Amino acid sequence: MLRGDHELNAPKAQGLEGVASPLRMASGGAGPQGHRHGARVVGLVGLKCRVYADHSALALADFVCGANEKDMHLTGVNWSGM
Repeated sequence: MLRGDHELNAPKAQGLEGVASPLRMASGGAGPQGHRHGARVVGLVGLKCRVYADHSALALADFVCGANEKDMHLTGVNWSGM
């Protein structure tokens, strides 16, 4: 997970255990849990897969994230509730 104003460093991400190499970015196809809306709507709440988070994203509290539904967001999200 990254803050919305950050970009993924693909070579660095590929070095993480469990990350595919070469890394393939999500598109409009099926994503985690069969969601078909693309990467920007995938939210943390209820996500049942391995999650990697950037240090700056881990420092966030009461943040906004995707709600696993197009054009929907959750507000007031905290890591402790995951």
